[in-house]
Amino acid sequence: MTEAVARKKKVSYLDYLFLPDDGKRYEVIDGEVYMTPAPTTGHQDVLGRLWDIVFRFVSARGMGRVFFAPVDVVLSDYDVVQPDLIYVGRDREDIVHREGIRGAPDWVVEVTSPTTSLRDRVEKRALYERYGVGEYWVVDPEARQVEVWILEEGKYRGPEVYVAEDEVPVWTVPGLTVPLERVFG
Repeated sequence: MTEAVARKKKVSYLDYLFLPDDGKRYEVIDGEVYMTPAPTTGHQDVLGRLWDIVFRFVSARGMGRVFFAPVDVVLSDYDVVQPDLIYVGRDREDIVHREGIRGAPDWVVEVTSPTTSLRDRVEKRALYERYGVGEYWVVDPEARQVEVWILEEGKYRGPEVYVAEDEVPVWTVPGLTVPLERVFG
C-alpha cells in the first residue's frame, strides 16, 4: 500500500511575480513566501537617513549604485528578497537590471523590527552568506545598534556590534564611515 505524501510546492520567482500588488512586501526564501506589512514611519526615518549618507558618498565618487526597498534582489529561482538598502559596486553593475537586481549585491542592510528580527538575523543572514553578499548589516532602531557581518572565505565573520555613538566603517565601500548618531536621529 502506498501513502500519498502532501508536498508543499516551492514558490518560484515566476510565481512571485504574480503575487498581489497590495502594498505589502513579499519575499521568497527557499521557495517559501513571507509577507511583511508596510514599514513604520520610524523604520523609514532610519532608512532614509542611512540611504542619504550612503547615496551622497557613493554617487559623489562614482562608486556604484545605491537602492532602497522595494527593489527585487533575485538570488535564485527560489530566493527573492527586498532588502531595505542595497549597494552594488561599479565593477558589478551588470547585475542591475530594470526589473531588479539579479545576483548578490556587495552590501545589504535590513532595518529590523520585532516582527522581522528573527528572519533578518537568522534566515536572511544565512541566505546572504550562501549567495556571497560581501557585507550584511542589521540595523535595530529600538536597540539603537547595528550588527555587521563581513564575508571572509565564504563565511560571515561577526557580528561586530556598534551602538548609536559609534561611527561604522563600511568595508565594501572604501572610505565610507557611517555616523550612527545621524542614522538614529
